[in-house]
Amino acid sequence: MRSVFKLASAAVSALCFAGALSNANADDSALWTGCYLGANGGYAWGHDNLNSGFDDGYLDAKVNVHGGDYGGQAGCDYHFASNWVVGIQGSDDFASLSGHALDEYDADGPNHDAAKITNLGNATLRLGTTPWQADALLYIKGGFAWSHDKIANDLFFPPTISAHQDRSGWTIGAGMEWQFAEHWSSFVEYDYYDFGSKVAAYDEVDDYVYHTGVTQSANVAIAGVNFRL
Repeated sequence: MRSVFKLASAAVSALCFAGALSNANADDSALWTGCYLGANGGYAWGHDNLNSGFDDGYLDAKVNVHGGDYGGQAGCDYHFASNWVVGIQGSDDFASLSGHALDEYDADGPNHDAAKITNLGNATLRLGTTPWQADALLYIKGGFAWSHDKIANDLFFPPTISAHQDRSGWTIGAGMEWQFAEHWSSFVEYDYYDFGSKVAAYDEVDDYVYHTGVTQSANVAIAGVNFRL
């Protein structure tokens, strides 16, 4: 439900932006000017580096995660100065990036740590150009990003302790979009996400709460289609 709300908010913002553009440019004949809704899917990979730095210990591992990523996007563009396009975009994707690693702290035997990213989203500005032909757009984008993930210790040796986190950070990316039919375009895109470091509080175990620092980043390669309104 949180993801749907974020995407809906992005769509509303995009439509407001479109209204402002239509008022400023009544003769809106530029190919890329307007709003769109679409879907995307692809593959993602990243890192959850766990480093407790706390006396409660044994939470120290570099977990590589990978898996599928799919969702939707909404935005608006403004085509200006012949071959330049500026716009805003919001996207929110369901993710299934998971992995596990042997914990480097070996106090009581071979512990394992696991991590899973379940959501990736962003709200970005986009700047593009049409260097070859008007219906082919090269662009870069960047802005605010968010994610949700789960980390766990003792993956194979219960009792498991786990923590959930909502994270925020930044993203930057680049892609190419092509208008292949009236009202329709397709795109390919790469994005890098950085969520910095944040302390996670694990679920309480035996009246004690364990902590660990989590440094998280992700890479996403997607393809998608947009219906341009």
